[in-house]
Amino acid sequence: MKEHKIIFVINSTFPSYSGGIENWLFNILKEIPKQYNMRILSIKSNIQPFYEIPTSSKITFKYITSLRSMSYYSFLNRISFHLIMILEQLYWIFIATWKLVRDDSEIIISLHSIPTLIPCIIATYFKKNKKIVCSVRGVIGDDLESMSNKFLSKIYMMIEKYYLMRTDKVLANGWDTQKYLLKMGIESTVSPNGVDYHKFSNKQSSTTGNKQINSLIKKQKINTKIIVHVATLRGKINGIKDVIYLASVIKKESQILKEFIILFVGKGNAKPYKKYADNLGVLNQCIFLGEINYVKDIVKISDLVICLFGGGGTSQALIESMAVGKPIVAWDTLVYSQIIQNNIHGILVEKGNFSKMIKAIDSILSNKLLYDNLSENAQKKAETFDWVQVRQKLFNEINHV
Repeated sequence: MKEHKIIFVINSTFPSYSGGIENWLFNILKEIPKQYNMRILSIKSNIQPFYEIPTSSKITFKYITSLRSMSYYSFLNRISFHLIMILEQLYWIFIATWKLVRDDSEIIISLHSIPTLIPCIIATYFKKNKKIVCSVRGVIGDDLESMSNKFLSKIYMMIEKYYLMRTDKVLANGWDTQKYLLKMGIESTVSPNGVDYHKFSNKQSSTTGNKQINSLIKKQKINTKIIVHVATLRGKINGIKDVIYLASVIKKESQILKEFIILFVGKGNAKPYKKYADNLGVLNQCIFLGEINYVKDIVKISDLVICLFGGGGTSQALIESMAVGKPIVAWDTLVYSQIIQNNIHGILVEKGNFSKMIKAIDSILSNKLLYDNLSENAQKKAETFDWVQVRQKLFNEINHV
């Protein structure tokens, strides 16, 4: 059987950096079909790897050394008002193009569109026999518009469309992303995020003796309800402030949640959010755990999961929470409704209607039959997103490029 060479292009310090794109790539690399040899073009980092990449002769890394490889990059970027970031990206595009031209891979897979796709397309001007697949990892144009950057949104989407039209295949990380691309006239196939279903549905805890877990269990025993929200603490689209505001409304309106805490799971700077929570008088109810490696066990001991953040694509946090078997309450936006059927896999609430959100939470926590039905249905739905199926679908698409 002929071996096919594929190179994934990722504009980050993978495997040292963790994020949605990085997590997707890590899980794809766990099991590679025999006929493929994988290369990964990423940015070199001096930080210890976050992901433990399987040791295999079928996986090799090609690194670009840039300012992002340096520990002081964030500081330089901040004091230069992001000028360093722009210059660094231009340098990255130039070096990535050069490395892709010299590489003999037959298929280039760009993990997101702009700017990652740019060197991939330029490389084909020099090596015309290469095929390009772009996996679009979100609805950036729509996100920019939602943050009142309409002009920037139009410019971004014009550039995005220009480069996507020059690919051989476009993959979307969700049905919402597919709809976003269709607005630009770009056809795509959905290749969603996945879940290690066996791991997340397993009822056994992997953190026996964890002090934080044990402390939370003690709080539950004295009738404190635990709500979980999983999202990076970053940007205006992620809804962290919405969750904090929800906590303040719960204190005023909930008939069930007399004692409660909301656990925020996700990396990022919690200081501004803690200040906001303090101003609303709910700092004691909002606990920021940061980036942890026992998300499953935190979700497992919780009473409920809420999903209020924005963005695009199939939400990994949502699918993992469903796999654990927890009832979900979420905003009725496409990022959630593409997975959750209302009142079957969870409850969807009109975005911004906090009073209805609280009524939905109260109804679940006061009705064991509803609680159990939503949990069971959510878990069944999550099984359809197991990484084995996601991987198989991805490689089927690659086979037909």
